Amino acid sequence: MKVGIFYFSGTGNTKIVAKIIKQELKNQNHIVVLHKIEDLLKEAMMFDTKHYDMVGIGYPVHALNAPRLIYQFIQILGKDTRKRVFLFKTAGDPLWLGGPTSLLRKRLKKKEFDVFYEFLEIMPANVVVSYDEKLVKQLYQLAEVDTRNQVQNILAGQRSLQKLGFFKSIFSLLFSTMESLGVKIVGKCFRVSLDCTNCGACILGCPMQNIIRKNDRIKFKFQCSLCMRCIYSCPVNAIHPRIFRFFEIKRGYNIKPIITDSSIKGDFLSSETKGFFKRFAKYFGLNE
Repeated sequence: MKVGIFYFSGTGNTKIVAKIIKQELKNQNHIVVLHKIEDLLKEAMMFDTKHYDMVGIGYPVHALNAPRLIYQFIQILGKDTRKRVFLFKTAGDPLWLGGPTSLLRKRLKKKEFDVFYEFLEIMPANVVVSYDEKLVKQLYQLAEVDTRNQVQNILAGQRSLQKLGFFKSIFSLLFSTMESLGVKIVGKCFRVSLDCTNCGACILGCPMQNIIRKNDRIKFKFQCSLCMRCIYSCPVNAIHPRIFRFFEIKRGYNIKPIITDSSIKGDFLSSETKGFFKRFAKYFGLNE
């Protein structure tokens, strides 16, 4: 079987899960091709999935919904009658399983895709709060095991779509609509400090093509999705929000050194976990 996996990953969490899915499918002797959605959108042409037997679409949760970029991607997809599709999401919190996918599934149904499976992986948050290194390591380890199990369910043909209920779905969609406008304003107000070397890394890396160079200065347009990539990937840490500064993690965000450091133990969550992360332990069944 040939599987096409299409994903968007702002700062790397969804990319990690996409690669785990790819490896597990390859372990089962399937052919897998990874596609970065932002690259396909830059080509500005319709995309045909008919040469794949199954399709996976992955994204980070933005305000209990998929980022705008995902909906833009669906617009360029050609119709593919009854092509099986699975969705995977990443979020820094298990709240409401990352929000409803009903709108996303509706858009895909119009393209005649058959969305039959979806799952959420909890990964470290890349905004507001920096998780303890032990928690970062543990969330990665839990996501790795669970993702492999989810792939087995997908290959077995199981159907599993989340149901949130009417109230939660309506609230999530309203919250997402307000957030979409809000993040554009926040992104428009990003500032660049005098430390900027004008290297252009932020321009090349922006998935929304929201950053430009004007009169040798870095400028921001009105299409930001607040993925935080430009802030955390700037080599001199020169980009910061002018408003809502609390979104930015001051130490930056890069979990790769943590998940590869064997000296860091992933034992933050347990049956004894209290406070904010108690519900994380409950979500993973660690407090039973």
